Amino acid sequence: MTLERKSFLAGCAVVLGGLLAAGSAGVLALYLRFKEFANPAPSPEDGFYVVGDKDALWQFPEVDWDYWQYINPSVSAWINIPNTDVNYPVVQANQFEPTFYLTHDVYRNWNPYGCPYLDWQSGISEWGHQSVVFGHNMDDGSMFAPLARYSEPSWADDHPVILLQTPLLKKVLHVGFVQVVDGQKAQKRFEFASSEEYLEWLRSQHDEAIVRLGFYDSPDLYILCTCSNNYYASERTLVFAFAQEDA
Repeated sequence: MTLERKSFLAGCAVVLGGLLAAGSAGVLALYLRFKEFANPAPSPEDGFYVVGDKDALWQFPEVDWDYWQYINPSVSAWINIPNTDVNYPVVQANQFEPTFYLTHDVYRNWNPYGCPYLDWQSGISEWGHQSVVFGHNMDDGSMFAPLARYSEPSWADDHPVILLQTPLLKKVLHVGFVQVVDGQKAQKRFEFASSEEYLEWLRSQHDEAIVRLGFYDSPDLYILCTCSNNYYASERTLVFAFAQEDA
């Protein structure tokens, strides 16, 4: 599977390194400020990182949903990958400005770090829930940069779980397989004629994967997308993760 060019290609460049190399102390200070706004705390009014139930197998950050939905009603989820720096709000894109959050942060201010966002077409279909989440791969290792490392089998083995929560529920996502694709040939698919067609498509995606941790036929599929630089000039790493249970 590849993803539609207009959804991610235009804004997916790794921008920070070149600007810092060419810029001044003022530019550095500006980008540090951008990074600060792009890395908010789950419960900012507490001023520190709060972890959820310590008796649980997987510890979800405690998110102040009232705060974040007051700041931006489009905040729909929070994503965290244990033992990485991925710990971000996820906003819902809309069809009128589908790539707005490639260049805007969760506060809706212009920011080259952007904000992880859910494709506007994602949602519940007749045959299952398929969600596509985009995020930048920044030169400083922030945002979705760790996702690009899922093309390394050892990294994938060491990070098999992604934690996703909404105001209503918490989901443990299990990484099933990983693709690296040419972003110039991108297109998405959300429509299927039957559950059998969906499963056939899912197996074809598994067959094209470069890393396979397992195959899950769960209808609750999440595809996390970021830029990478392994094989193609314009490349995407796609992490296929499946909700096997609610936490």
